[in-house]
Amino acid sequence: MKTVKDLLAVLVLLSLIIVGVIYYIANTHPPQVYKSFCDRGTCPLVIRQEYNGREFKYPVSAKFDVVLNGNLYNREELDCRPGHIIERASGTTSVQPPYFAVSYEVTGYGECILSDGDFSVKISIYDPS
Repeated sequence: MKTVKDLLAVLVLLSLIIVGVIYYIANTHPPQVYKSFCDRGTCPLVIRQEYNGREFKYPVSAKFDVVLNGNLYNREELDCRPGHIIERASGTTSVQPPYFAVSYEVTGYGECILSDGDFSVKISIYDPS
């Protein structure tokens, strides 16, 4: 009987640990809430570092640039997930080092999170008609 009691004690302890881990994750990593920065047709064509945590709404075929500090962020790691609604484009805004600019063109509908490290913005694409 002692082994059954020991097994039950271990199961109870494991259950409490799992509940604790779930509670910790749920309360220390809340989902990111993006505050709307602009309305349809009024969003800036240059998204800057200080706009971190905001939502931008663009129509299909719009073009916009993202300008970030190269000492803090890496141009190659700037990415929008899930993909396929914006693509990198040529012709960027001219900036002085240590800043860099990346141009994007909207190619589809939906939403993605454009991020690099602790910088992230929500890109929402709408039908202009």
